[in-house]
Formats: sequence, structure tokens, C-alpha cells
Amino acid sequence: MTDAKPPRRPRRRARRAVFGVLALATLAAAAHGLAWHWATGAIAVGMSDWVTQRRAEGWSIDHGPPTRGGWPFAAHLAMDDVRIEAPARAGQPGLAHQAGRVVLQIAPPQPDRLRILFEGPQRLRLGGAEIPFAAERFVLALPLAAGPSHAAVEFDTAGLEMLLPAGPVQVRAARIVLVKGAAAPRGAEAEPALGITLQAAGVVPPPSALTAALGREVEQLSAEGVLAGTPPLPGPPAVMAAGWRDGGGVLELPALALRWGPLSGDARLTLALDAALQPQGRGTLRLAGAPAALDALAGAGLIDAGAARAGQGVVALLARTPPEGGPPRVELPMVLANGTLSVARVPLLRLVPIAWPATRGW
Repeated sequence: MTDAKPPRRPRRRARRAVFGVLALATLAAAAHGLAWHWATGAIAVGMSDWVTQRRAEGWSIDHGPPTRGGWPFAAHLAMDDVRIEAPARAGQPGLAHQAGRVVLQIAPPQPDRLRILFEGPQRLRLGGAEIPFAAERFVLALPLAAGPSHAAVEFDTAGLEMLLPAGPVQVRAARIVLVKGAAAPRGAEAEPALGITLQAAGVVPPPSALTAALGREVEQLSAEGVLAGTPPLPGPPAVMAAGWRDGGGVLELPALALRWGPLSGDARLTLALDAALQPQGRGTLRLAGAPAALDALAGAGLIDAGAARAGQGVVALLARTPPEGGPPRVELPMVLANGTLSVARVPLLRLVPIAWPATRGW
């Protein structure tokens, strides 16, 4: 009696399966490497074309040698010591931006968008104003394809610190989304509108009487709006503002919310420019904590004590407790006209007029 030899076919099949998996993995890795190389090359070509076009228009652009990176999860092109300067022309101020490092990146889950990451200390100059700033995250996302479904431009930042002419500003987190081709508000000219969404938290504005009254930090600010009207021709800011006004320009804010110290509320506003190019409009304001906020504003000298008492009387008559509970809320009409903000026909706040530069050099 002889021993039967074990069959060899299962072992051969197992080896072939292993080799097949390895071959597929190798092909996949090679394909991924080629895709990464193609993507970084496309970014480099696009960047080179953009720089060439801007320089032909008179811009000054300097940066360190571009380096590719990001593999395997992203394709990016990084440049150090980036300086971009656009000359003043047609009444527009000159603009310059300087960043320690700029990264152009394409990555999942949005392969159809170019993300521009600004890193290190930065400096922005607009006309005669110069603003140094830095942030933990400072990202601009642009669509790579044209069309309504790809028209959104997104800006996202965290840990932002900047020095404005009025003083230092800090922002814990903020996000802005601009969408071309949004539906125009009712009654506005049938021109392509610009949709605007803003969300911000932990905003610390420069010290002022207002921050002394309501608190150092704006806890939350959010807004949704539509900017409509015929785009004006390039020119001095005052001329462009007048052109936008004459072309039916309007800013519709159906959702505006604020939580700042004792003040918490939301509003609906419709704004435009009057004959003096100052903001005017009307809307509805719904507030909680209005009595304490009026006291604080009067104590800081921002509103008249009589106006504060009149406002508190109106609030006491109209305030209602929400069905879901919480502090009493009051819903009031508000009007902005001739530089004065009135709530329930009580003048509360006098706004600082906008000083529109009317000349080419500003």
C-alpha cells in the first residue's frame, strides 16, 4: 500500500491568486502615481499661465521655486515668499499681498476645486492701508470648472489675528461662501445676483465704546444674503457705488443673527444706497435681552438715556415668551434712513457716514 501524494493544484491556484492581487496592487499604485504626477503638473501649468497673464497686465509677482508634494492623499504645489502686487488703475486702489508660503492643492473629497492655503505671516495692502495678519487656517477654495453648479467661492479661516487701522481683531472661526447666479430678490433688476453666506464665531473687534457696553467678544454672527443690481463700470469707488445704486442695486438679508453679550437676536433687512451714497433700508428685528442691552448702550454713551427708556417701554409692552421657552423676545420694525437707525419709530443709533473716496489715488 502506497501513500497518496497531496494534490498540487490548490497550492498553484493560491500562488496565482496572490500574484494576481500583487499585480493589481502594483498597477493601481502606478496609476495613482501617474494621476498624482499629472495633477501636480496641471497645477504647475495653470499657475504659470496665470502668472504670465497677470504680468502682461502690469502685475508684479515673485515667489520661490515651486515644489510638488502631497502624495498619496493630495496633489499640491507649494511656493515660499510669495509677493503679488496689482497696480492702481481706472480709479481702483493698488493691491498687494505677501505670504510666507502658498500651497495650491487638489484633494478628495472635492477634486473639482482648487484649494489655496496661505501659511505663515501675511500682509495685505489696499491703497494706503496696510494690514498684517496670520492664521492657523486661511484657505480659499475656487471652482475648477465653469457653470452654475461650480460657481461657489469659499473662504475658511480659524485662529485669525490681524491689525486693522482701528486696532487689533481676532476671529476664532469664520466661513464665507459666495455663489454667482443666485436668484435676485423680488422687485430687483433681473441681473445675475451674488449669494452671500457668512458664519463667524469668537470675533473680538477693536476696543471701543460698543465693546465696553456689550462685551469684548461677539459670540456668534451669521448672515445669508443676496447682492443684486447691474454691475458698475470700473472707476473711483464713489462713481462705482453710484452706478450700482442707479442700476437697482439692493442687498437682501433674509437671515441675520447675532449673539453679543446681553444681546441676542435675528433680523430681516433690505438695504440700498440713498442719494448721498449712504445705506438706507428697512426690516424686522427680533430680540432677546433688549432691556439689558439698551441699558449698556446708554451707559456707554452710545444712545441717549431717553431713547433707551422709550425703547425699554416698547419692549415691555410687546415682549412675548417663545413657545419653546427661554427669555422673552420682542419683534419690532426697524428703519435705517439719513444715517439714523430707528426701532419701532424710536431713534436709537446714529451711524458714522461712509466716506467714499472720489479720486483715483486713494
